[in-house]
Amino acid sequence: MSQHPILNRQALSLRPDPARVIVRPFKPATEPRDLNPTDKTRANHIVDRVLTLDDETAASQLVDVLENFQGRHRNLLRAFEARAEEMESALADAFGGAKLETLPPDHPLYTAGGGAADEITYRNFAIRNGVGRTTAPRLQGITINGRLAVIYSREDLSVGMVGQAVDGIVGYSPATATALITRIINYINNPTPTTKKS
Repeated sequence: MSQHPILNRQALSLRPDPARVIVRPFKPATEPRDLNPTDKTRANHIVDRVLTLDDETAASQLVDVLENFQGRHRNLLRAFEARAEEMESALADAFGGAKLETLPPDHPLYTAGGGAADEITYRNFAIRNGVGRTTAPRLQGITINGRLAVIYSREDLSVGMVGQAVDGIVGYSPATATALITRIINYINNPTPTTKKS
């Protein structure tokens, strides 16, 4: 019993109920909403703030967010899958009904910048939750007028690029995520097959 006359302390702990927490898709809005609509979107402001973090702080924040996020949300994986399907549909609509197609393992993107294609590995969580024991890349794209105009990954790349091997992510391993992003950047800068000079 508390010594303070108006406080009556109880041995109770309030915890979040995952059944009552909803995962909602993030839809960027202009900031501020009611002023100039040409202002940066809220997403841009968030990205700007994240980019100012040093590596150690970013890694620490990421681990903290993931640890707190996983236990609070019910059917989280299903919600992410549903969001991925929404994005795939939105991309098809944006490009006149063009369909996303899986890029074959011998696509020039995977050797952009020179050298042999990188070994593809996935996080253990991804292997257990839909990806399976494959070593094939799963990037998808939309080709318009003979040019790869959209590159899309249903499997996470961003967490891997931070270099954290945290569980609960359906995506590529940190080494593969970094290698794929490097290949993508090289391909965008030079979308023709390149070979390493001997």
